[in-house]
Amino acid sequence: MTKVRVSALFLGCWGQGGSGVERRMGRWGQGKPAHPVGGPVCPVPAGPSVPAGPSGSLSRRRCRDVSFQINAICVENFTLTQLCVKIALEVALYYFKCLYRRFTVFDKENLRQISIEGCKMIGSGAHSKVYRIAPDEIVKVYREDIPFSKIQLEKEKSRRALILGLPTAISFDIVKVGSCYGAVYELIDAESTAGFIGRSRENLDRYISMSVELLKYIHSIKAEGAEINDMKADHLEWVENVRDLLGDEKAGKLKRMIEEVPDSGTLLHGDYHMKNIIICKGEPMLIDMDTLCFGDPCFDLATISNSYYTFPKMASDAATSFLGISVEDARYIWEQTLSRYYSGMNKKELAEKDRICRILGCLRILDFGKRGGDPVHKELIIAKGLEFISSLLCEPYHQGM
Repeated sequence: MTKVRVSALFLGCWGQGGSGVERRMGRWGQGKPAHPVGGPVCPVPAGPSVPAGPSGSLSRRRCRDVSFQINAICVENFTLTQLCVKIALEVALYYFKCLYRRFTVFDKENLRQISIEGCKMIGSGAHSKVYRIAPDEIVKVYREDIPFSKIQLEKEKSRRALILGLPTAISFDIVKVGSCYGAVYELIDAESTAGFIGRSRENLDRYISMSVELLKYIHSIKAEGAEINDMKADHLEWVENVRDLLGDEKAGKLKRMIEEVPDSGTLLHGDYHMKNIIICKGEPMLIDMDTLCFGDPCFDLATISNSYYTFPKMASDAATSFLGISVEDARYIWEQTLSRYYSGMNKKELAEKDRICRILGCLRILDFGKRGGDPVHKELIIAKGLEFISSLLCEPYHQGM
């Protein structure tokens, strides 16, 4: 059997799996070509690109290099015309799937029912679990209390993120899994981040490098015209929501701190941690985009501090179970993420940035707890959140909690 490599550039597209077609993707933002596998190369006209941005090593090109590798038995027996027709059909199928994913409207009363019995779970988060249901398909099964409207919103935000140039998957089908809703994605060779990290210590550092690089790329994009939340406004709203817990003095101090954060139109993920990232062909891919927002990058760093530092400090067993890694490794990820993201800062500046990020993170935890986001740990979340934020607000510079 011979493989024929067909390379094409598609605007704003991060290739996602394919029936009968294996896509080898270049890295997000770089348009890095896939490695040739031999055989004749049949080029397809390249799509447009946008000028390179200021993000340094990462280009702001929104084109992606997608290579089709078509299995053809006895290719030498194909005429040139037959081969071109086969290639054209595969490319047309790819475009059809893209259009299907973008414009299909799903009726929640007539969704097909699927079973996940015997399927391997490859990831889990606060709102959903991810299962592999076929060699090139996964399903993200949402909690039973997650409404259909939220799934539709996440699908739309994923589409916007893809257009902005982020490596994310868009579901091509919405299904029922028992009494829960599920979103089906077409992904090949995907694994959980915890599984990737667990294979070797080198993979832990490799994940941190990939994660920080992707985070910086997200923050190199302006969210102009996007209908997404302003994180600064959200934080100010959260202060008012928990004012009765904090008291007027602490709430006022926290409000002034947030007001001093620069206004920014920078794109933010809003809930950036390893449970919302899967590793696909050795590269990170975002799978949860319903928190997409804009604001100063410190708001994204605050959510990261919650995942890897604050939550593990509040409830180590729950955090270990959720993340799938040790508390020590989680803290290592936070410390390395902060220092690599703000690589030009001295120790004193970095310590203050750490303090601010953790204060903002604790505010989000308090709001989450008060709204009953986690009924099982509600009392613990509120008690620990108040303890941590009170301590941090009293510190002129970070000295550890």
